[in-house]
Amino acid sequence: MEFLKQAKVVRFRSHHNKYLLAADDEVSVWQNRDGTVKNARWTVELISQNSNTLRFKSCFGKYLTALSTPCLLGIKSKKVLQTLPRTLDSIVEWEPVSVTKGYKVKLKTANGQYLRANGCSLPPWKDSISHDNPNWRKPGSPTEIDLTLPKQNSPSDKEKI
Repeated sequence: MEFLKQAKVVRFRSHHNKYLLAADDEVSVWQNRDGTVKNARWTVELISQNSNTLRFKSCFGKYLTALSTPCLLGIKSKKVLQTLPRTLDSIVEWEPVSVTKGYKVKLKTANGQYLRANGCSLPPWKDSISHDNPNWRKPGSPTEIDLTLPKQNSPSDKEKI
């Protein structure tokens, strides 16, 4: 996890080969295959009290937040949004759990749930992001995330930022 602690900015790529993006509404998060846009960049913030816990800030200055609100009525997965809470508490804290050597991790919330990139191609699940208790038998739950560093000063990034 040293890589993540030293990174200033990361992109999250799911097993669907899609990137976690901060939506332009400055509230939602979703998935998209284009990881070069500014919305795919997440600033890493170390939390001094707990070296294993991090915060991720979107290009809009809002934090990746694990809410306790269900995504849909009757579904146990919970919402993940970008918010700017009054106090920076456990809802904006994520613990990276190493999956393999390299840059694959799973992001765990303070209450033990994991970030999940939903892969259903039908609305309302299409390209959505949630957090849930792990179901180790179901592929992609919780989502393994490839961490990538955005290329600094690349022409494509300059055009899109």
